[in-house]
Amino acid sequence: MNSHQKMKTSSFIFAKISKTALYLAFFLTPLFFLPFAQNVLNSPKQILLLGLVLVSSTTWLISQVGQKKVILRGNKIFSFVLLLVLGFFSISTLLSIWPSASFWGWPLGITDSFVTIFSFLLLVFLSVNVFTKEKEIFFAIFLLLSSGVLTGIFLIFQLYGIFILPFDFSKIISFNTLGSVYQAGIFFAVLLPISLVFAFRIKKPIFYGIFLILLALVILIDFSSAWLVLLFGILTLTILGLSDPQGKIKGSWVGILMGLLVLSFFFLLFPLRFTGFPDLPIQVSPGIVAEES
Repeated sequence: MNSHQKMKTSSFIFAKISKTALYLAFFLTPLFFLPFAQNVLNSPKQILLLGLVLVSSTTWLISQVGQKKVILRGNKIFSFVLLLVLGFFSISTLLSIWPSASFWGWPLGITDSFVTIFSFLLLVFLSVNVFTKEKEIFFAIFLLLSSGVLTGIFLIFQLYGIFILPFDFSKIISFNTLGSVYQAGIFFAVLLPISLVFAFRIKKPIFYGIFLILLALVILIDFSSAWLVLLFGILTLTILGLSDPQGKIKGSWVGILMGLLVLSFFFLLFPLRFTGFPDLPIQVSPGIVAEES
């Protein structure tokens, strides 16, 4: 094997590592927590996501150097928006009263810290540049949907008082791997239109199942913000049009889109708790959740 072939092989291996790290980020981040950490959810998720995107970005750059060229995908608007958001949060962090806490999120809110925002922006950038084939993008999103379904099933167990984990902190109905029950509801509402797109395009039973599970979770939690998110997502799909080559929305899906719109409006206007639904933690103020007595 000559030097050129060795470099090509090495570049291929590093590209594989980069993709694998991204796949792990999509699948593990919603599920991950550390039972022995002081903050069992947010800090471990931040460290995991940051570590995986740094591994992915480093190995991606090495693979690009091995090919003796760096190819950036995505248009100028995409790059401008990412840089604009990064610049905004950079300035906000520098001008903060407590820059170090704003940067790391410790001991303040981790979810809106600079490191967390940077990790998500880097994840978006890498997803566009590392996944060069449509099937790779679909697989990454499938992993995210699968992770969402697993977190949802675990949340259902928790809400009904079936505690499958041995840790003391997990033996309350409000515990799940996403944050509060209501944050989880918003997450499921974000995933629901994505699962619908997959059901439209791929037409495999597993995506119909994912769609139905996510819909059931949104109904079970019945959080107004989640319904607003779902309403926006369905409206976006309707406007953009999941269409055939002639640009017409397929008739077999019009009923589903309209049904979801009606369902979202109904639960926004008339929040209901049906017989058999579990009691939910009481949201006493933004960011604070207490269990119902």
